[in-house]
Amino acid sequence: MAVKIDDDALKAAAAKLRRLRLTDVYGHKENPADTVASVLNRGYREAGSQEAVEYILKHGVRFYLEAAAKEKDQAAMWHPITEQPQVGKRIVAPYNDGSGAVLFLVVGAGPSGEVIFVDSDGDEYDKISVASHDVWAYLPDRMTLHFEDRED
Repeated sequence: MAVKIDDDALKAAAAKLRRLRLTDVYGHKENPADTVASVLNRGYREAGSQEAVEYILKHGVRFYLEAAAKEKDQAAMWHPITEQPQVGKRIVAPYNDGSGAVLFLVVGAGPSGEVIFVDSDGDEYDKISVASHDVWAYLPDRMTLHFEDRED
């Protein structure tokens, strides 16, 4: 994910971050002069300089945005149980109580247009139980279910 960070905003944020008193974070007033810049400078030469703090902040913001985007992508993979999956796809539906999950192949529409689900043992269902499942997600296309590989 390419993130463009505005240089002027970065400079302003870094300047504020350099002045941030770390004692405010911990709630102690014994060392009110301990700022991010002073602590960084004590620990490693000029690590508290404007340029160094800009570098730290730029990468910190980028890492945060990448992680937030990844989490958003992962959340988008789960669908509510009331949403119909595509025919021909394999899905996983975890149990509400966290005890496991069921794998299904979505084989087609029944007589009244409802989707038919075949579980990993080959048993057919006209719906997934809303009482037992809240969400489902697509499985990779290369994955096959147990009954698809059986000869009988």
